[in-house]
Amino acid sequence: MALTPIDISAGLVSTADDVSPAPSRVMNFMPDVAGVQRMRPGLVTYTTTGLGSSPITALYRWKTWIVAVTADRKIWALADGLPTTWQALSDATAATQLDNVLTPNFAESPSYLYIAGGGAIQKWTGIGLTARLGGTSPNAASLINLGQRLIAPSLTIPGKFVYSDAGEGNDATWSGAGQFAEARPDAIVTVAENTAEMAVFGTSTLEVFGISTDPLVPFQRINTLNIGLLAANSVVRVDGDENSAYFFLDSKRRIVETDGRGQKNIGEAIQRDLRNLGTVSDCYGYRETTDRNDCLVFVFPTAGRTWAYDMGSKKWHERGIYDGVSRNVAYPVIASTYWPALNLNVCARSGVAGLSYIDTNTRTDYGSTLLSELITGYQDFGTANRKRSARLRVTMRRGTATLGATGGQVEVAVQNDGLGWSSFKQIDVGQPSDLQQSKDVRLGGVFRRRRYWLRYAGSDEISIAGLYDDVEDLEAAA
Repeated sequence: MALTPIDISAGLVSTADDVSPAPSRVMNFMPDVAGVQRMRPGLVTYTTTGLGSSPITALYRWKTWIVAVTADRKIWALADGLPTTWQALSDATAATQLDNVLTPNFAESPSYLYIAGGGAIQKWTGIGLTARLGGTSPNAASLINLGQRLIAPSLTIPGKFVYSDAGEGNDATWSGAGQFAEARPDAIVTVAENTAEMAVFGTSTLEVFGISTDPLVPFQRINTLNIGLLAANSVVRVDGDENSAYFFLDSKRRIVETDGRGQKNIGEAIQRDLRNLGTVSDCYGYRETTDRNDCLVFVFPTAGRTWAYDMGSKKWHERGIYDGVSRNVAYPVIASTYWPALNLNVCARSGVAGLSYIDTNTRTDYGSTLLSELITGYQDFGTANRKRSARLRVTMRRGTATLGATGGQVEVAVQNDGLGWSSFKQIDVGQPSDLQQSKDVRLGGVFRRRRYWLRYAGSDEISIAGLYDDVEDLEAAA
């Protein structure tokens, strides 16, 4: 046989059995639209002053600020014009801090920012400290603004949502009776808005409401779907090619996409992993856009697992951070937002005070090793006969090491017929003058089926375009 290509472009398919041809592990590698494997963006500390020692738990972009809530429930802001100095929006008094302990949820009007966290709603005018919204406003765990009204699920009556009187100046007056999501008597988990429509996520249904012309019943139901929401903070709103859509973890532990009229399960490739997790109700979803990829990221903090879905390639990969010894552990990002003024995806690091950002030109995490791994599915090369491998070829970007420095090394191992893994063979990324893209290693072995393990932990740029095996059929007819 000639050199035969091995599929390394499929993305993670952990739902399939690991004896199948599907990749069983894609960790910190990201297949692009052409199937080339690249490392995910590295994590970098964003240096600021004035924040204090409490870790950030939520981030939001509002007007010309990045707004953060820390674990001690204080609220802070970074201004575009002063992007490294935190402005305190809370002081030592409770009324300037976010009430209760639930994950912060943000809403905005033309003039004001609102934050809900399970207790009294907090309001910021863009000047000075935040304050309680007050008036007759309710306690709220989630909040949106639609039709010049603030809207929140009732915390006392399941299935009901309440709203403020119309007009920005009436945000603290909630005199209406509220409305029920009546498709089924399930409790409302959260609400979201999308250009004049409200999505009411229940435990077993999703109802879409539009703005009505009746001032006594300001919202009218447009459609209902039989999909529930399992994790309130997993909802990600995305502007699609044709229609805007929501992506979230549904009540059957699926990652689904919906525009409120139909639905699609986009998480089939990782379904087995999702079903085998313990706690999933704390799942947090966010969108990550870079110069190379547009991903939806779903973090499961208690379970210590994170998966990302590339909306361009329609493929999944898992994310982790190297433990400094031998393996990847929980990816530390727990909140993220895009900062247009700086063209940065800024994020919060679990348990650590301060701000971080992701960088596609960085192949380390906070200056330490970023370990990327790919384990392919088993390959039989079209026959169950015994075969012998003469050589293995890796095609990749090379010549990226710093002149005179020891460059990173791609490591390759094989597993034949379910036996133990071979030792790793190394291919260096090469000095700037060494641009040969295809390099061969000899791992030998006789097998019927074989799978491959690619690993990279260097800080030099790397992209892997192809993997090929030169196999000989030992039982072919003469």
